[in-house]
Amino acid sequence: MKVIVANYAGFCSGVKRAIKLAEDALKKGKRVYTLGPIIHNQAVVDELEKKGIKSIPTFKKAENAIIVIRSHGLEPNALNEIKTYGYAVVDATCPYVRRAQNYVKNLKKEGYSVVIVGEAKHPEVKGLIGFAGDAGMVYEPSMLLPSKKIGVVAQTTIGISDLRVALGDLIERAEEIKVYNTICAETKFRISSALDISQQVDLMIVVGGKNSANTTHLAELCRKIKPTYHIERASELDKVCLKDARVVGVTAGTSTPQWIIEEVVKKLEGY
Repeated sequence: MKVIVANYAGFCSGVKRAIKLAEDALKKGKRVYTLGPIIHNQAVVDELEKKGIKSIPTFKKAENAIIVIRSHGLEPNALNEIKTYGYAVVDATCPYVRRAQNYVKNLKKEGYSVVIVGEAKHPEVKGLIGFAGDAGMVYEPSMLLPSKKIGVVAQTTIGISDLRVALGDLIERAEEIKVYNTICAETKFRISSALDISQQVDLMIVVGGKNSANTTHLAELCRKIKPTYHIERASELDKVCLKDARVVGVTAGTSTPQWIIEEVVKKLEGY
């Protein structure tokens, strides 16, 4: 079996930065928490917990500890509350997400109703809505527009096709639209690389957390070209039908560590 690995797969720079900041925080001798999983990969979250970095869903008052803001960012009200409670804060918000947050703030100041194109339940989108306040909403097809002056910002991990569809709908009904294409460049590279190798193989394996938006999107796109399986670990390959697959492509989301990718490739090459 021949295995082709995408040129762009696995940890992006924002994820690497977030993990390093969390690990550096341990050196300060305090308890270290992340508010929610630092990235959408349970294996990585488990490894960090072994080192002493615990993911918590919420926080309590007055504890001598550090809270790491994960790569997805956080709404400003929650950040202020954390500081009020006396926690030390390490902000590991991805620079691409920070840029999107700044665009949202600017659009609000300029009097635009802010439409976020992305998944409403995704933590990044929740954070962006927090920066928009009453002026913000998540895009839905044929949504009612609160005004004719619309500012648009994209979740950093969606595909460009999703943004195009939303803009095609909004532009027909708004009198003025100001758009910031905030899709992360590294997300774009991963998509184009995955689609490229999908043309060369019999079957695609997409590796990453089932709760990872960008990994799920990669799988959806590859599935339009070739049979595709979305797995989290190499052990799941036992359930994959590899019969007649002489060439297999492997790609991975931005929250998938290199060691898991290598684990998958090694098992495939062993068939």
